[in-house]
Amino acid sequence: MVHPSKGCDCQCCSGNGRRVIDDARWWRRAAIGGVLAFAVLRLTTLTHYPPWTDEVWTFGILPASFRQLLRWFADDQTHPPLFYVLLWCWERIGGASLFWLRLFPSLIGCLTAVPLVWLCRAARLDRRATMLAIAIGAMMPVLVAYSNEVRSYALVVLLTTASLACWLRMRERNAPSSAFGMLTVVNVLLVYTHFFGVLLVIAEWCDSLRHGRRRVGAMTWSGGLTALALVPWAAYVLHRGAITGHHLQAVDWIVRPTLPDIIEPYTWLLGGSPWLAADLIMAVAVGGAIAVWLLRTRGTAGGDAGISLLFAATIPVLITFAFSVIAPQSSWVLRYMIVIAAPLVVLVAAALSGLEAKRQVLRTAVPVAFALWVAGTASQWIRMDNEKVHFDRIAAAISARGGPAVVYSEEYVDGAPLQWIARFVAPALTVRMVHSVGAVPADSGWILWSEGHPPSGLPPAAALIRRGYRIGVPVFSLGMRDSVIALPFSRAVRP
Repeated sequence: MVHPSKGCDCQCCSGNGRRVIDDARWWRRAAIGGVLAFAVLRLTTLTHYPPWTDEVWTFGILPASFRQLLRWFADDQTHPPLFYVLLWCWERIGGASLFWLRLFPSLIGCLTAVPLVWLCRAARLDRRATMLAIAIGAMMPVLVAYSNEVRSYALVVLLTTASLACWLRMRERNAPSSAFGMLTVVNVLLVYTHFFGVLLVIAEWCDSLRHGRRRVGAMTWSGGLTALALVPWAAYVLHRGAITGHHLQAVDWIVRPTLPDIIEPYTWLLGGSPWLAADLIMAVAVGGAIAVWLLRTRGTAGGDAGISLLFAATIPVLITFAFSVIAPQSSWVLRYMIVIAAPLVVLVAAALSGLEAKRQVLRTAVPVAFALWVAGTASQWIRMDNEKVHFDRIAAAISARGGPAVVYSEEYVDGAPLQWIARFVAPALTVRMVHSVGAVPADSGWILWSEGHPPSGLPPAAALIRRGYRIGVPVFSLGMRDSVIALPFSRAVRP
């Protein structure tokens, strides 16, 4: 028999060769199919909502020069600049339309399917589990929503997924020498995208403690180089802070979590239904399935990869919770927890696809049922008209009252989105910022405020009446987390 490396054409060896080729081909096709599946909901809901406050804040910095852009983010102290530098370049290619700017994070969200498939392969998932992971990632409302927001979270998800795939590959015995470099480069990009990326690097280092001195040493070097790469930006932030005197005022709104909140990141990612109890039950049930699967697969390559993913899905949450309870300033923000999305998706897919049951129909029904749950929550998110405030409808309702109108707002949170709408969609509308209702200088106009964070002192209607104004019928937009009201006023009696 001829040695296979010398061109054996026997049935056994050629058959094995075909299986290896077909296997690699299947993973490539899965990655391509994943990108297409991810694109369906992301591209079709690209402008589902008008921009909200944080996006308008992003739009406001894009006209700046590159130097001003870096200075702006250093002064902000909470956002590393990588995503916004890339977006700055993107805006100069295609302009500042809402569609074009949102297309950038949306395309990043679609491409996340590629490292997700790499991660599934590195975690030893079979084809059925990989397809379930793709389906969950494609339809999970949180991932879809943040792929269509002009913020850094889509890039965070892509890089955390790629980082975990690189780490699982690097800790293997036959890992190529390039794995160390790939992991370090991806992690440097990650921490320059969001500071919470540091927590994933810590989780990977903690996982390396299970894999012997060689892996601990490699991960320590990788983590150290990642931290060293972040030093120039940290030094620049401190330098700007000394000049401006700002000290994290941008995060003083973050409240401290309580113990029950520790499950909130998981209900947030796995849920999204109108019923909190259903989301909680689903998160607990999925957590139980993951625990059973990890116990059943312990000692296997897949189970070992599952433990690594469990570290990545829990350590960032635990560190953030402990820090937010102990430190002078809390950092407990749900959207920051998006760093755990990728390991959670793969764990869920592996656990539900690997359930043992006496009947094959049950083994199929459970993953299908969960996929339908995610599809249902995605459908609910698309149909919901009150997930965010529709500032465009407020602008349309004000314009429908006839003639040019001036709207006054005390809060940037409410005034900035309406100001953007007025500039690009409703030019007959003018939005001006005032420091209080008492500072409104006109005889007529509109006053805008949020029920979630109303102006201090008297309610706006009462304050206007006290100043001698007559008020009219308000227009408003009701959101799940906030509601915004615009109230017309005119001078009843001139003082």
